[in-house]
Amino acid sequence: MAADGTVQLTIVYAASGSFLTSLAWPAAASVSSLQRELQKHTPTGAVGDLLSTTGPLAGEKTLSELGITTGAVLEAVLTFDPSPMYLVNPEVTEYLLLFRHDASKKWVYNMDIAPAEAQRVVADMRPVSSGFPGIPIVLSRPGENPLEACYQALGLHQSLRKHMSQTWIPKMTSRELHRAIVGLDSDGDDWETDLGDLSELFNESLRKQFRVVIKHFAMGSSMYTSVLGGYTADDSIVGLLCVCSSAIGI
Repeated sequence: MAADGTVQLTIVYAASGSFLTSLAWPAAASVSSLQRELQKHTPTGAVGDLLSTTGPLAGEKTLSELGITTGAVLEAVLTFDPSPMYLVNPEVTEYLLLFRHDASKKWVYNMDIAPAEAQRVVADMRPVSSGFPGIPIVLSRPGENPLEACYQALGLHQSLRKHMSQTWIPKMTSRELHRAIVGLDSDGDDWETDLGDLSELFNESLRKQFRVVIKHFAMGSSMYTSVLGGYTADDSIVGLLCVCSSAIGI
């Protein structure tokens, strides 16, 4: 225990073992108070049980009473709520201007409230995706259907629903990224090298990868918007939103 009466803790997701946060917390404080604090780090759901190596921690007990000391690793069990999903990235606004919108749809443009694991993936994505005409997005509480999640989160007008398609991707490739970013009929042979780092990041960080494509019309021509993404360890979607005017094989 530190001189100020706190213990240094590491919190991980119980489902995946992925890192959630680390913090110093008063040893005399209750487990319930720690659960409330952790809620700030998990905006996609409430923190249910906290688990130690001996099992669930009683909410009314203090860390000291439970023998929790500095260096302890606790597991957080999340219980998800039915609140509307977020589309978190302020940069996405310009892309939404291309679509017909359902005015009743609401968005939150604030990457700071994204789940911690999703924020980590986006932070890793930015350096390797810079220079490409696409932006990272996060969808929290997306459910198991990426097409429906993108439809709802982008606030698309119902007339565009029939122009959407989804494909599951067993493994992200440079070819797949090239398809979304610049289209199949573009020139250039260097896409495989340029996009290799980005495809590697997708494969290391995201499971259940997919491509969602929306065909729409802007400025008198056909446009193809795609979301290439996958699910993080905390069940959010992280994707790359891209727009091109060339056919992408939908």
